[in-house]
Amino acid sequence: LFKESRVAIGAENCHYEANGAYTGEVSAEMLKELGVKADYVIAATGTGGTQAGIECGLRLSGMDTKMLGISVSYHTRPKEEEIAELCNATMDFLGCGERFAADQISVNYDYIGAGYGAVTDAALEAVSMAARTEGLILCHTYAGKAFAGMVDLVRKGVLTREDTVVFFHTGGGVANFAHPELFR
Repeated sequence: LFKESRVAIGAENCHYEANGAYTGEVSAEMLKELGVKADYVIAATGTGGTQAGIECGLRLSGMDTKMLGISVSYHTRPKEEEIAELCNATMDFLGCGERFAADQISVNYDYIGAGYGAVTDAALEAVSMAARTEGLILCHTYAGKAFAGMVDLVRKGVLTREDTVVFFHTGGGVANFAHPELFR
């Protein structure tokens, strides 16, 4: 459909060029350049495209870092399968022999609440905490739920002081304007 048009496919799909500013390539290289040896990368997982990009970038860079997606919505099939398929399509596009299996992908489903876009108390606490302590503006739909999951995993001792954790803020702060009553 788009092959003969000027529309370039990006976002959660393969980028139309083999290199560029897509999540996986940039994120892994940035971490390497900064000298960061991350144990975990945490980000919100919706469609799975961002997580697939990060997974591919980490694999191709040779970084021994675990990616943990915090799901923001319910899915019709296991997100790990969809993300592995996206990773494999990306690797095929890049001409790599690397393959991903669903059991190599980690997605946590504990912080979804009532579903996509649904406000959770944990996400509101996380949005407030990130703003007060770090100056980060998170939305309640994506980054807020992922940050809430990360905070809870720290509180439960799953993530410890010995772990270096990189949190990917995927944007969405403008969504807060749809619910000003939540942020007074």
